[in-house]
Amino acid sequence: METRFGRAAGSGGGLWLAVVLLSCVASVSSCALMPGYSSAADIAAENLAIADGYAGLSNFDKAASYYQKAARVKSYRNAAQWGLARSSAMLGDWDTAVTLLEGLLRQDGANRLVKEAFAYALVKKGDTERGLTLYKAIMEEETENATAAVNYAEALCIAGMWEESLSAAHDTRERFPEAEALSRLDAIELKCETELGLSQPATDGEAETPPATDTASDGQ
Repeated sequence: METRFGRAAGSGGGLWLAVVLLSCVASVSSCALMPGYSSAADIAAENLAIADGYAGLSNFDKAASYYQKAARVKSYRNAAQWGLARSSAMLGDWDTAVTLLEGLLRQDGANRLVKEAFAYALVKKGDTERGLTLYKAIMEEETENATAAVNYAEALCIAGMWEESLSAAHDTRERFPEAEALSRLDAIELKCETELGLSQPATDGEAETPPATDTASDGQ
């Protein structure tokens, strides 16, 4: 499973990675006394790896604490802040996620992954106008990208703009009839139709479709 913020928790190898890395988790400072772990950069690298291990186990509180430690070293700051933004999002702390992602986007305004994550976080935070404006800009840049169009329909749904979301979903189906990303529209349309009283609500066993990671062109 993929999410807007990179690989999802529980992705393959997460448990193995955590078991290997957590051998140092009891005291990172003790690792600094070992050969090869003497520099601040080495400690930051270890903190970053431990954070990734915790994120792989869905322990985002622990992951966040180690990402914060790793971010103290400039050469690891961007990677650590991305991980911290992702962990904050998974914990529902959209204020922190927005702040971190906005800072990363200032450094690299062309980074599509960060841009989409920022737009998504804005909408989830309730800053609908800014989030949807950014989503529209992404769509204009990715005119042949079905995933970008689906993401926009999803953002409208999250913002409670049910009719607009359904209209965007319909347009996306017409423009990209064969795209794999269209599978996500079913849950989006059902949500909107349910809110508008046009459909029955989903059963308890039906899970919400997670957002996509990137907008690599898939409008085939």
